[in-house]
Amino acid sequence: GRMDEAEAAFKRITALEPQKADSWILLGRFYATVKRFDEAERQINQAVQVEPKNPAPLFVLADFYRFQGKVAEAMATWQKVLAVDPQNTRALGLIAEAHLANKNVAEATKNVDEILKINPNDPQGLYFKARLELSQKQVAPAVEHLKAAVKYAPRFAQAHYFLGLAHLANKDLEQGKAALQESLKADPNLAEARLTLAEIQNLSPPSAPDLVVLSACESAMGTADEGLEVITLADAFYRIGVRHVIATL
Repeated sequence: GRMDEAEAAFKRITALEPQKADSWILLGRFYATVKRFDEAERQINQAVQVEPKNPAPLFVLADFYRFQGKVAEAMATWQKVLAVDPQNTRALGLIAEAHLANKNVAEATKNVDEILKINPNDPQGLYFKARLELSQKQVAPAVEHLKAAVKYAPRFAQAHYFLGLAHLANKDLEQGKAALQESLKADPNLAEARLTLAEIQNLSPPSAPDLVVLSACESAMGTADEGLEVITLADAFYRIGVRHVIATL
């Protein structure tokens, strides 16, 4: 059938270019698409083996593990990226995000500090710095770091989103709305931003409703963030006049 033909075609590519990681990645992605995950893992690992000093196949492998829910394996693979490229800020950011999801603030802080040591203006580093500050209720510095993040990366949707939350926590409804709108311009599919904006769109103290029901938010890379942002958002709603917030996790 067609799947057999597609498999044969991808295998021919690996036979023609066995020393190119992309050949094996294409075959691995094909197997992942047809849910042959063990075979997909083998082919992506082959891509890593043929280009051991190239971080790109390692990122593909880490994404594969994360899709499978294998967080420990993904973390170990990002560490391998750092073994190849110790100043790879993308890997440091992904590790920081995983630590944040596990509420491991100390380890996340180390990764974020390393990113900002490499580049003080790194948008991802500034974003994660603000995330850490928000989790510790340090709203003012978080606002400044998020403003810097969107200055250097204007289409960084998640940074705009968290800037909106930070403004709401400061009881600044208009700036909160503006930042949330910017996040949706950058990414119209950012569900948590759309939800939050819808909830606050017509609110103004003291006429705010007593009850707002929130759905669980996801973090930037698509993993649940253990309620850290929901807590911050709850505080923000409380400050603008919503007295009871229920987060469904």
